[in-house]
Amino acid sequence: MVFAGPITPNTPQSGNCIMSEKTDPRQCSDCDRSLDRRQFLATTTAVAVATSASSLLTGERLQAAPKPSSAAEGIVREFYATLSDEQKKEVALPWDDSRRTKINPNWHITKAQIDTFFTKAQQDLIQRI
Repeated sequence: MVFAGPITPNTPQSGNCIMSEKTDPRQCSDCDRSLDRRQFLATTTAVAVATSASSLLTGERLQAAPKPSSAAEGIVREFYATLSDEQKKEVALPWDDSRRTKINPNWHITKAQIDTFFTKAQQDLIQRI
């Protein structure tokens, strides 16, 4: 077999991409050079700046925590109000207690079990929380 010229790979860099031929109406994403990396970074940076600036201009602050008047906070407040002194000693830990910051998915923080330690009304509130 004899070749008439040098063999060039069909890559976008060589300009010989098969998808770029006039016979195929589809556009090859590797051959499309309408947006290079610098333009992409400039565009995404501008969008990020505009998004963060919009929250500053409108005066709204983005927060993950619910407002104190939210429904979830109201249910927690109602649940805490129904706890007896004995229940509070068992499940409401002091701020400086080391168990508050311990993370382990297979660890029971207290010995209290929902079905035996809490009243039916408290169990309903726990389900709503």
